[in-house]
Amino acid sequence: MGLTPFENVVALRLSGGLQQRTLVAMVLATEAPFLFLDEPTLGMDPFARRQVWEVIRRAARRGSTVLLTTHYLDEAEQLSDELAVIEGGRILYRGTAEAMKSSLGREVRLQFSGGFRADELERYGKVFRDRDRLTLLTSRASARDLTEQALARGVSVTAGPVTLEEAFLELVGRGIEEEEAVS
Repeated sequence: MGLTPFENVVALRLSGGLQQRTLVAMVLATEAPFLFLDEPTLGMDPFARRQVWEVIRRAARRGSTVLLTTHYLDEAEQLSDELAVIEGGRILYRGTAEAMKSSLGREVRLQFSGGFRADELERYGKVFRDRDRLTLLTSRASARDLTEQALARGVSVTAGPVTLEEAFLELVGRGIEEEEAVS
């Protein structure tokens, strides 16, 4: 867990991220058959997060069942054999991250820097505006067609797989803008 340099420091004097690592280390040191980790990497930098992820994976390989709650969807995807999306006390989804992403029916995320209007892309899938870019979640066939159109227009396009975060937002049925309006 990278805590050896702090072995003689009282935990309350450590930074928030180091205190969090200490708490996770204490839970994992029990080697219990069932471990409940609530937001285990909260407040950690990316290096510490990945270090904790590896320790959690080792506990699972040793045979511990790990129940992990997190708001970091990359963490859920990295650590979970199975995940559940719970909102308002209801389970909206239970299964693998890959199955959740494929349930969208849209496998590809395209990002365009100019050259297209949102209304022009809507017939191909779900469109999001992100600053000066448009992001489209679409099928592979549409992605090929739109990539060719973008290249013909001299438009910058980036392609990649749909993310778990995008699948989550589709599943809960609202976007970031709506969530911010509720808060």
